[in-house]
Amino acid sequence: MNFKLSLVATSLTSILLLSGCGGGDSDSQSIEDKIKDAISDNETIEITGSIAVKVIDGYLSNAEICVDKNTNNICEDDEILDTLTDKNGQLEISEENRQYPLIANVIAGKSSDSDRVGKSLTSYSMVATAGKEVITPFTTLANIQNLTLDELAAKYNLDSSVISGDYIEAKQSDETKESAIKAHALARSIVTQLDETITETSENIETINANIEKVSVEIDNLINDDKINEVDQSDFQIDINGKATVKPIIIDLKSYYENGKDWYVLIDGYDRLLKEKYENGKLTYLPLKHRSDVAPPEEYSAINNKVIYDAIDYSNFSYKYSLIHTYINSTFSIAHNSGGYELFFITNKNLEELSPLSISKDDLIDKNHHFIFNDRYHGVDESFAQLKFSSDNSFSSTEDGKTESGSWSIVDYTLPDTEVMTKALELTFPNEEGKSEKWVLLERNNDAMVFGSYYTYQIYDSESHDYIEQEILHLQGFSFHDKNTATSIFNQWKYGETLINNDLKKHLENDQYWYSASFNKSKYDEERNLSKLAFKDGEVLSFNNDGTDNKISYEIEDNQILYPTLEDADYNIYNSDLFDLRIASGVYDLILNTTTNINEYQKVDLTAEDFTNQSWFYVFDNSNDQNIEPNKLTFKYGENGKLTVNNKDLGDSWDIKDGKLIGISGDNGQPYEYFAILKDEKSMILGSEKDGELFIEFALFKDQETADAIYHKWDSLTPEYSQYSQYSQYSQYSQSNKH
Repeated sequence: MNFKLSLVATSLTSILLLSGCGGGDSDSQSIEDKIKDAISDNETIEITGSIAVKVIDGYLSNAEICVDKNTNNICEDDEILDTLTDKNGQLEISEENRQYPLIANVIAGKSSDSDRVGKSLTSYSMVATAGKEVITPFTTLANIQNLTLDELAAKYNLDSSVISGDYIEAKQSDETKESAIKAHALARSIVTQLDETITETSENIETINANIEKVSVEIDNLINDDKINEVDQSDFQIDINGKATVKPIIIDLKSYYENGKDWYVLIDGYDRLLKEKYENGKLTYLPLKHRSDVAPPEEYSAINNKVIYDAIDYSNFSYKYSLIHTYINSTFSIAHNSGGYELFFITNKNLEELSPLSISKDDLIDKNHHFIFNDRYHGVDESFAQLKFSSDNSFSSTEDGKTESGSWSIVDYTLPDTEVMTKALELTFPNEEGKSEKWVLLERNNDAMVFGSYYTYQIYDSESHDYIEQEILHLQGFSFHDKNTATSIFNQWKYGETLINNDLKKHLENDQYWYSASFNKSKYDEERNLSKLAFKDGEVLSFNNDGTDNKISYEIEDNQILYPTLEDADYNIYNSDLFDLRIASGVYDLILNTTTNINEYQKVDLTAEDFTNQSWFYVFDNSNDQNIEPNKLTFKYGENGKLTVNNKDLGDSWDIKDGKLIGISGDNGQPYEYFAILKDEKSMILGSEKDGELFIEFALFKDQETADAIYHKWDSLTPEYSQYSQYSQYSQYSQSNKH
């Protein structure tokens, strides 16, 4: 079908919204030129064919696309396409949708930019007129200012042909390389100034244009000095003083770490300080003043935002882990480990012989402070608060809707066991019997400030056989100026690779039935063990086993599904197209939820190819029907039926027979047999039958970080949560008949 656009009945402004390059049109004239000709000739034109649209700053993957059918520059719910952009920032747009402007939403913590490591730390929107094959900062600014791309290019002193298309690809041509590098560098600067909506960006267009002028001067100066490669490898940003700054882009973690300098790593949760050196693919631990014992070098690899370390051998089993980086800057980075989820503050600054930065009232008063911290000295409690400092020396801290207040002051402070004096932030908490804390400023940049504090800790001295006191540096937390940035980092820390849905209500209310079952039939209500649920308009209808039904209201809050009338809730900890996992409040059971009817379950055939020479990461309840015992183990399926558990050969065997996973436990000689009820390339759910009844046994994942994140969240919600409890899982496994 060809969609005809009448130009007679539309205004010039709405016509310009249709400008762009027509990927499906046969001649070389652009749609924008055709529109101009049609205006003068009072004619009608056609836009035909589907097109593959790219979203570019760098190539932006997992970006959301909206078809702006009413051309109001607002992304409305019924305009959002179901599919996100691929790893090349690309998405196929149908002929029907091609006639409308397209809005691309880059989502903090979900979308990724090929220019840099990790996920986007900010959310922003870009727009392109109908028929365009790219959505970029340039198409966005042209749209906002009602300019053609030719006019925008002239305004910003850019090559029109370059900014009208894929300027990254244009860098490969000698003819357009310099112009494309300049355009790409300017685009990187522009996106830092874009807002979540096109309307908000429009309101700031004068400031954006002024900043573009400043950045363009810096770029041109470098190009004139024959530093074109530096332009291509740099970020050009406007600092808090309104000046253009130049910083190297962090493209990969290996080159970031192997910079020839020593790294200091302060780990929250257990307040441990490490000194490290990265070189030639190996991590070496260096001695510290108070810690001379160091581990042998470890081999490591870096993939996107993860540094993966070789397996660490313990007496019982081998444990492989990774550091997942949620913030990377030339001054410092933030990461958490895949298993325990402690926060890591990583810097080249010497934290052993610390020289803190002085803090002033100008850093605090009337500034945004979105504070990420661990609210547990031993263990992990992911916490996020908004701090506000007033000129009357009062402050407030708002977390989970609750606000506490206190007083603050800037004081002279001498660091423990040194003669180093600095200005510190002293906070007093009147609700805690006048308790006060002194925070020192460890690091700052345009995005954030990093705070630390000291406390006295007793350690056992093997020579004197006595305890001695030592002042320990504690990572207090990270204060970010931008809420989007802070929220992105916090969610990646809290939820990890568990693919938490951005709109849980929409995810639930999808006009399908949900089927729910608990793992291992633990303490979860027997009547709800296999439930059929329907979510609609803020209510959930449950169909009971006795043929009755019940309707109650529900609410969504911070990935929790709340049932106020029951004083009950489910914690949503994992979403995928195949299934969800939740934790039942109060009983802490792991609950499977899927739109596949597991009341009338059909077994999905397993094959030898699903397992041979592959590792699967199992998450399961290792308890009886009276307890909840979160567990996670790594199973590697070798050839000839050989099975290892956490890299240990325990004598287990495995095979596939009649589409089922069968084997014998090397620990107790018990046979086992499991079948899949849900399965895709990345995950599966295994069950068993006992007396003709279905038991949900295991959730399996190909990705270790996903399994780690699910286990961590479940374990942290369970009473008597103890950090590093996965280190005792081998002994738990060896006492279990489960596999």
